[in-house]
Amino acid sequence: MKRRNLLPALLLVPLLTRAEIREIAPTVKTPTSFAIVVDRTSYEKSREAVEAYRDAVERDRLATWILVTDGDAPEAIRERIITLAGGKMPLEGVVLVGDIPIPMLRDAQHLTSAFKMDQSRDWQESSVPSDRYYDDFDLKFDFIRRDSVKPLYYYYTMNPSSAQHIDSDIYSARIKAPEREGTDKYALLDRFLRKVVAEKGENNPVDSLFMFRGHGYNSDDPNAWADEQRALREQFPALFGYGGRARFTDYDVFFPMKEHILEEIQRPGTDIVLGHHHGGEQTQYISGSEPASWIDDHAEQIRRSLRAIMKRSKDKAKTRAEWQEKWGFPDAWFATDDSLRRADSLRALTLNIETEDIYRCRPATRFIMHDACSNGSFHWDDYVAGAYLFTEGRTVAAQGCSVNSLQDKWPDEFLGLFAAGIRIGQWGRHVHYLETHLFGDPTYRFANTAAPSVDINEALTVRRGDNRLWRKLADHTSADVQAMALRRLSENGYTGVRELLKERLAASPYGVVRMEAFRLLQRRGGTDVRDAVEAGLNDNYELVRRFSMKEIGECGDDTLIPLLVRAMQEEMLSPRTEFYSRDALTLFDPAKVKAEIERQFDGKERIWPATTARKQELLDWINRTEEYVRENLTTLEDTTKSDKKRSWSVFMLRNNHYHRYVPRYVAFALDGTQPETLRRDMVEALGWFTDSYRKGMIVEMCDRLIAAGQPSSVADEARKTKARLTGK
Repeated sequence: MKRRNLLPALLLVPLLTRAEIREIAPTVKTPTSFAIVVDRTSYEKSREAVEAYRDAVERDRLATWILVTDGDAPEAIRERIITLAGGKMPLEGVVLVGDIPIPMLRDAQHLTSAFKMDQSRDWQESSVPSDRYYDDFDLKFDFIRRDSVKPLYYYYTMNPSSAQHIDSDIYSARIKAPEREGTDKYALLDRFLRKVVAEKGENNPVDSLFMFRGHGYNSDDPNAWADEQRALREQFPALFGYGGRARFTDYDVFFPMKEHILEEIQRPGTDIVLGHHHGGEQTQYISGSEPASWIDDHAEQIRRSLRAIMKRSKDKAKTRAEWQEKWGFPDAWFATDDSLRRADSLRALTLNIETEDIYRCRPATRFIMHDACSNGSFHWDDYVAGAYLFTEGRTVAAQGCSVNSLQDKWPDEFLGLFAAGIRIGQWGRHVHYLETHLFGDPTYRFANTAAPSVDINEALTVRRGDNRLWRKLADHTSADVQAMALRRLSENGYTGVRELLKERLAASPYGVVRMEAFRLLQRRGGTDVRDAVEAGLNDNYELVRRFSMKEIGECGDDTLIPLLVRAMQEEMLSPRTEFYSRDALTLFDPAKVKAEIERQFDGKERIWPATTARKQELLDWINRTEEYVRENLTTLEDTTKSDKKRSWSVFMLRNNHYHRYVPRYVAFALDGTQPETLRRDMVEALGWFTDSYRKGMIVEMCDRLIAAGQPSSVADEARKTKARLTGK
């Protein structure tokens, strides 16, 4: 386990008035331990179930503490967790049961995968509910206030001295029953814990998996979809042989797909369900528009869309006039009488999976992953991930996100370790972001059929730093055991890891191993990035090519332009990879990119005449985007513009790293005549340039801001940005 000097962390804990946490010691001794943190009322109402759950965990060779809280603030709970983590049986994980305080984190959006909301908005919406507060001891937060309406909400701001990267010391999960009219959350909790005890008594191998995708985003790229299935064959080879069951379906196989998906989730024997779709707190978005093959179908879709627009409109007369002027739609197409509204509502219920649908089901799957926004919004009374747990089905664990989440990530990383018996919490600890959470029992594990000679949980705790072990496991027959070994060797600073990563990226037969090697080389920075990108762009695994293309834009080094232009000619058939190539084009000096396009496209024999049109399309795209970029830069530097307009020009840099203009962004941040808030926001935005070839210039800027007599808000932001860019 990660060992650090815990005293400084404890000294940062505010001295708050609180009740004493009641502590019930484990009944067994094991190399590591686990803790159930439960509020007093939940414990008293479900004491037998809580203790039965404790006993079940201990039967699985994991000593378990019970910590009963009584209105304790997050600081007190975190303090106790840190103390246990440094004890004789070091804590490897916790589960937070019932009404445990919810840290609402601010000024830490860079630790999320996608969340970038204006923090001037309602704090309940613009904060990130996250249990990284409890499981990552290097993250430091300062208490702001407690919510007056939601007393479990505690707001914190990230301290400038905090680590700026997630590296959780332990794993964590929530067991929090939905609060719905007509239900007793304590009865639901009791029933769930008893279900977990029963499921833990089985030795269940992974022999049935179901994956589905909803409409939109990555789901519309068949190349990404096909390659993910190929990768799962590497991660779970037994699933695709005799006796295994692996099934995959799309949102457009039938219309609507909702009932078909729910049927598969309830199929007896299902172990794992992977869902890729858009999401909300209470919704899994599955089906989009109904396929249309005749003009009447298209017309009805338009009418239905117009009714939805009119429903949302505040000025209906103006809205109708605008659409009629643009498209000439007749008045009748805007009709919104009661019968039509009723029909639209009934139709909408057939498209998506709502929590009410889940409560009527008996999900058979033991684990479900929600690769979606907000399905794990445990801070609300009702949420999708919780709904799957608190049914009469067999689901004991789920993963979901508390706020917006990026779909363009690697959701299946290390997933094959489920077949090697990894505890779900240990898996989650290695793949999460600030918003990613586990729900249910994090100690649950499937039978170890993929690596029976390896205790992966022991390896990831008491033998975490054993490079001899991990070097041996780097040659294991399991693809994901190999991938985890590369991660551990890299983080342990193993001598020769650089050469090992390059060898695996170039020669491993497993796409998931090559993907892990690419990511680890990318994180090393310097010349390793170019080597990784050059190899990755030619990889047969679409995800490696996609991430390589994305990294070209993130790095921005002009020497990568020839690779970019060459590669993008090969990726016209892969929508997600092509998307990143077009995005990357805008991040370089347009003159240099256009010159390279001319060089590579002209004077060479082409297979199809459309090549000329393709070249012109790219040149036009570069010209349009450069005009937009320059307009934003002009707005930023124009002191006659309002601070609100100028702030947008800063905010957009979080997603758009225009490396060529970094000197001007730096000059703006250093300019003491500029408004303090804009300078602070610029320093924060430059903290997103983590892979930029010009990040050295940004770090130098931070040093100057920290050393000089700058406003505290600017200097504090400079400390955070420097830590983000240097990893220190």
